[in-house]
Amino acid sequence: MRRTNRSFAVGILFLAACVGFLFPATTAIAQTLQTAVSAWLDDDDATAVPLLAELARAGNEDAMLLLGQIARRPGELSPFLQALDRQERTRLLEAAGGRFGRSWLKRVKDNEPLADALLSVDVRDRRIAGARTLLELGENGQAVRVLKRVTGQFDDYREIDRIMSDAVLPRQVGWVAWIAADFAGRPRSAEAQAALETALQAAKSGERGDADMQGLLYLRHLAPLLESPGSLRREMAFAGAVLSGGHPQRETGGDGSRLTDRAAALTITMPELEPVRRVCRSHCPGEVGACTRTAYTLLGGYWGLTDLQSPLEKIIPSELYFSSDRFAIDMFRHMDPVLLRFWLDARPEIVDLCLARQAVLANPRRTRSLEPRHWRELGIER
Repeated sequence: MRRTNRSFAVGILFLAACVGFLFPATTAIAQTLQTAVSAWLDDDDATAVPLLAELARAGNEDAMLLLGQIARRPGELSPFLQALDRQERTRLLEAAGGRFGRSWLKRVKDNEPLADALLSVDVRDRRIAGARTLLELGENGQAVRVLKRVTGQFDDYREIDRIMSDAVLPRQVGWVAWIAADFAGRPRSAEAQAALETALQAAKSGERGDADMQGLLYLRHLAPLLESPGSLRREMAFAGAVLSGGHPQRETGGDGSRLTDRAAALTITMPELEPVRRVCRSHCPGEVGACTRTAYTLLGGYWGLTDLQSPLEKIIPSELYFSSDRFAIDMFRHMDPVLLRFWLDARPEIVDLCLARQAVLANPRRTRSLEPRHWRELGIER
């Protein structure tokens, strides 16, 4: 068996060598793309972006797709891109055409269904179909962003419901199917009902179930429609707001507060926050829990968290992105210093100062709202 495996490996290496010999240009392009991707994951835009622009101008569709997505990413620009004037930044990030350039996605969309699906997020009437295509193409991270946006704007829930009936949803947006089913007039699914019951049971017993997070997200939307006592209904809505919006726990009392307690605890432990916990363990190891909760709050909760996705699974798998330096920097740049000021003033005891310093230093152009006393509290000299 070992000899067979060794022979197979030698054969693969020989085949790769032959491909490199017969198609040296193709090999060189692939190596350049890999160099650019590695540099981007290291937050080295000075290397990555010019290489991708060169490949895109030479007709490489993978580079066009990736550069088109990089140009559309939310959050603060890297220092390299910030330092460029608008004309130079456009020259690197966009294809030629128009006053401010043209997205590379538009240049390649006629030949690449993925580009067309990615562009659909910008067109209200095409978002649902675009989400379906993204799911079919394995671009779950980008599908999450589209589905989240569709739900927030109350589009056609019956159409969303039809998509959910034959698509496997990423866990991050499982609640979308439940909301769609309710608004479409279909009885709530057994899965949704079980998740809700698990969440409520966990609130009473203090035990944690895998469905808590999705159930509580759903409660935020469903609570106004439930036939529950007013106090419990308000508590359910607030618990959902804590979880989905990242708002720190308020002071509550009585049995209903257990639901809010559970939601607050999940803002540290839920599976979707593992990449954030990984960053906290690396950058602020002294208090990972407080760091994670502060990060979740400054990101704007679940909605901001799910914006942090690989730009393109086809080229950069999610796990590679989430474990990279780029994810950590993206996370810091995506945080809101205005929210930081609010919580420093309202509840300073819940703010992890180590994480807050990282967020401020990563967003130098967005810190005008901070006053001298905030800088002193953060321990940053001005």
